[in-house]
Amino acid sequence: MRQSVKAHNRGHQPHMFAVLETANSPEEEFLILVQDSDAEPSIKFEFRTLVVFEEFEAVLGIVCPRSMTTAMRHSSLQVKRGRLGNKKAETLLILNRLPLGFLDTPGPVLKGTLKAVGRALAELNYSGRAHNLHWWMSLEFAMKGWIRRSSMEALAIELHCTAPQFHENIVQEDGLLFWRDYLDRTIQKLEDQLESPRNRNPFLDRLVATSIASFLGIREPGVCAALIKDFARRHNCQIVDDVQMLSCNLPSRFVSEMSAQEEAVAGEVVALFTDGEGVSRHTLEQRFPSHLHVIANLFLSGRIVASPEGYIFTREQLIEYRDKLAATGENLSNLPVRVIKDVTGLGRKAAESLQSLFAELFRNGFNHPPREQHA
Repeated sequence: MRQSVKAHNRGHQPHMFAVLETANSPEEEFLILVQDSDAEPSIKFEFRTLVVFEEFEAVLGIVCPRSMTTAMRHSSLQVKRGRLGNKKAETLLILNRLPLGFLDTPGPVLKGTLKAVGRALAELNYSGRAHNLHWWMSLEFAMKGWIRRSSMEALAIELHCTAPQFHENIVQEDGLLFWRDYLDRTIQKLEDQLESPRNRNPFLDRLVATSIASFLGIREPGVCAALIKDFARRHNCQIVDDVQMLSCNLPSRFVSEMSAQEEAVAGEVVALFTDGEGVSRHTLEQRFPSHLHVIANLFLSGRIVASPEGYIFTREQLIEYRDKLAATGENLSNLPVRVIKDVTGLGRKAAESLQSLFAELFRNGFNHPPREQHA
């Protein structure tokens, strides 16, 4: 859950993103906006301009209400600049809270993110003026790159508006909406990481979620799956089965050559678990003290996987156990130890470790998309 920035010298009132709809862009950075309402007293807002979008006749900024609760999130108000008087009323769309540290982002990066909001908004197909929903989606695309379709639909219902249609640069994948700009940038970063000498891993012959988490820090299963499928399409790779989700074979340009010694040590390590010895990672590292890099690379490539308790399984074992347990109709994220023992033949300790590992891997459910062959 995102944290919010506390307003300076204003107690616990949060800064929030807001859009001022106006044909007259403010010349000053800071404005005092007063709600145009018969209510007494009218709410006053401190508005700070971040970026002006002349093509949308709108100003994206931050508001800090002088007195309000966060219940005004995603509200629409009529406001006037300064004192009410006879000035023309303008619309203020209050959006969501400002992420912690957002304004501490380096200047060029912050400017690029703010400008990207306008480009993302142009990808949404809606009628009339942009609504709170549209601005919220554009902010999410610009800052994060993707949105859950369910979140968009829930907010549309809450705001009594119709969810927008999308132009071709919004990609829909397994319940998520991606901005093509984000996919392009992320795939490029991923390719750079795969080609980097410091990431040389001769056991990494396929693109897996573990690699994406290691290289890019992305751990959301749905996002990893979409990146793997997009990577496969771009490089005409074959989609293959993996434990948590589908993976894809890597093109030869990304695969490092394996030495005979590395191959021999890896074979010994994998054989330990295939033969059912089931040592911990600590014991494994003590047994092969001169080949810690081989052990680390086997984990990073997903060839072997450790449970939270440190019990290790091979990728092939996990796929086999997953398929057998899924066939029982049980929830993979909440498997009884008794069922695991009966179906897999594992002892209690191994079954308990598999239970906790599957609870972590499949906390968001297990639903392999249809396999697509790209090679």
